[in-house]
Amino acid sequence: MRHLPILVVVTLSWLAAGCDASSSSVDAAPASDSAPTFDSSSGVADAAPGDAAPADAAPEQGVRCGPDQTLCDPVATAGCCDDPKAGESCLPIGKVSCFGRLTRCDGVEDCMTAGDVCCSLDGSAPDCAAAESCTAASGSVILCHFDQECAAEAPHCCAGTCQVACE
Repeated sequence: MRHLPILVVVTLSWLAAGCDASSSSVDAAPASDSAPTFDSSSGVADAAPGDAAPADAAPEQGVRCGPDQTLCDPVATAGCCDDPKAGESCLPIGKVSCFGRLTRCDGVEDCMTAGDVCCSLDGSAPDCAAAESCTAASGSVILCHFDQECAAEAPHCCAGTCQVACE
């Protein structure tokens, strides 16, 4: 038992030497300035992508609304109602209707059903839909924050929408 403290010190010294910051054998991930993506199906952040999120479209559950950019909670609201007369405001669940454009999502993180994407058909207000029904051939566009949210036919997230290439 007398030698146990010496053994611990020697072992820790040996481990510390192996963790030398100047060592070239460290397997560290490369540095990235990009934001990580969020996989809503698993609840785990993915590796940083090559594209950054638009400043006004951070991946958070719900959509931003109105001049003060209030977050419309998807549990308590139907989304952001852009009423031509009243302006933008969160539409509470149970309110009869929105007399304007109702935006329910701005990315896949707002869609509660696995496999759904935030889809806008022919410029209509975005809503969650099955990914296979939201295609360029149908006149639809997927709203996104990162390339990983886009389908193969339009693999790049450019200014909040999936496109073939960014301009």
